[in-house]
Amino acid sequence: MADITARLMSEHRCFEYLLEVLELQILGCGRGESPDYFLMRDIVHYMTRYPDTRHHAWENLLFRALVRRDSRLRIVGQILEGDHLRIAGLGGALLELLENVLAGVVVSRDRLSGTGRRYVSCYRAHLRREEQDLLPAAARLSDAEIRRLVATFVASPPPWGLGGGEYSALRDHIETESAGALSGVRSEAASCPVCAAA
Repeated sequence: MADITARLMSEHRCFEYLLEVLELQILGCGRGESPDYFLMRDIVHYMTRYPDTRHHAWENLLFRALVRRDSRLRIVGQILEGDHLRIAGLGGALLELLENVLAGVVVSRDRLSGTGRRYVSCYRAHLRREEQDLLPAAARLSDAEIRRLVATFVASPPPWGLGGGEYSALRDHIETESAGALSGVRSEAASCPVCAAA
């Protein structure tokens, strides 16, 4: 179970880093500066693909297994699964705004920065809740329970892939923008496709 918990935590560190980079751009937008809309779009596109479809799907299986073991966790599981839906909705709305900006559609800075701030805030609160409520409970699952969960998860292929360098521009841009700030994240986030390759 320690490996599963460590992987989830390392992915969380990667997501937190990407949220930090995104937040800096959003804050600049709110101050009337010119953010890097391509970078923002790539981050949100990635966050609505990998975390929303793979990481959260795994966590949802984990929530359900924990509730089967301890019904007192039902409310926590429902809250966390609800968070996943809210994050996906906010991410989709933010991605649409960014794609509109890049297509030349006029989008209010207030609307863009407000949606972006809500997305980042909701995501961060969710990560804290998971680390406080989910991961300690997950440590109590038996090896047999974990094997069953992994078998279920592996049997469902991802709806998209990271092949073909889809996020290589994002990785390159983040590495350049951060001037090496990913060095500590890389070792912790080897399971996150963007952070691990940067």
